[in-house]
Amino acid sequence: MSLFSSLDLRRRTGWAFAAPGLSALAITMGFPLLYALAISLSSMTLLKPHLAPFAGLDNFLSIMSESLFWH
Repeated sequence: MSLFSSLDLRRRTGWAFAAPGLSALAITMGFPLLYALAISLSSMTLLKPHLAPFAGLDNFLSIMSESLFWH
């Protein structure tokens, strides 16, 4: 067994042990991020959270046009 193949085996073994933790971290961080993005692109209210029509970038345009936002 050469030195190169030994390093390759160690690298693959390291990734095999790290993969479950990395995938759990990606799911734990990815789901809330995607959910926040989906909420920001809809016109969801706290009173009717299930009736959320798609608003697109209108939420961002309305907040950017407010003078209170800039001061």
